[in-house]
Amino acid sequence: MKIYICIFLFSLLSCENNNNKYKIQEEALKDLFKKEHFYINKKAIIIIPAMGCGSCTSKIIDFSKKEINNDSLLFIYSDLTNKTDLIFKNIKTNKKNFFKDSLSLLISRGLLENKPIVYFTKSGRIDNVIKFDDTNVTEIIEQIKK
Repeated sequence: MKIYICIFLFSLLSCENNNNKYKIQEEALKDLFKKEHFYINKKAIIIIPAMGCGSCTSKIIDFSKKEINNDSLLFIYSDLTNKTDLIFKNIKTNKKNFFKDSLSLLISRGLLENKPIVYFTKSGRIDNVIKFDDTNVTEIIEQIKK
């Protein structure tokens, strides 16, 4: 009987750990938007460093310009210096699927460096996180489009 109780408690703890796998990211996003589960109807949240380097950043910026009206996606631009002019990059900043992290919250919390990241969501929670690099950008964009 003790073994069954131990197995039951262990399974509860395991489920709790899985549910909190991306707790740090979810808390940062909640702080950024000042409300919980803002992304409940989004399939993917694409976070782009405005001053990011590499071809993957330019490709995801091009992708965001084409998909800015896609209601299943949310694009967040984060700027370390808060001086990057997104209009210079021809990014429409008045769209509902766009947000500018002008306080650099995601960068300051160590969740974003110089390459874009995508958070795939499921049932209103972050389900998977993939970091872009120059070798996987096309594959990730195709996964976002699915």
